[in-house]
Formats: sequence, C-alpha cells, structure tokens
Amino acid sequence: MYVCICNNVRESDIDSAVAAGAKSLSCIKQELGVASCCGQCEELAAQCTAAALRKQHSPTLRISRITNAVADVETSWASAQPAV
Repeated sequence: MYVCICNNVRESDIDSAVAAGAKSLSCIKQELGVASCCGQCEELAAQCTAAALRKQHSPTLRISRITNAVADVETSWASAQPAV
C-alpha cells in the first residue's frame, strides 16, 4: 500500500527502513522523505512506523514453541518405536 504518493513510499519501504534500524517517524521522514511535501500522509506514516516497530520487536517465542513442539513430537515418535 502506498503511504506517501508525493515521494513514492510504500508501507513495505517503511518496514524495510525499520528493519534496517530506523527507530522513529523522524528517522523514517529523514530516510524516505515521507510527509515532506504536502503532509497528508503523516498520520498514516506514523501508524505504519508504529506497526513496523511492533513487528520488529515482537518476541520470537512463538517460533520457539513450534520448534520445541516438533522436537517433542520427534522425541515421542522415537520413543514409541520398538527396540530392534
């Protein structure tokens, strides 16, 4: 989705900037030029920046749980096999 038409900035551009280290809307404005022309996109840019920051800082606990569950299943499967 386009966030800033004036500067051709998409939501994915904001996500990439946050992943590369941008920590605030000010950083996004400086790096991508968002909200530097007409200013109509500033609120949407702020929302997209906040969402990208939440995604960036979300815990990886869910992945760990999936990995552990798979390991537990594999362990259970191995223990269920008859000894040869």
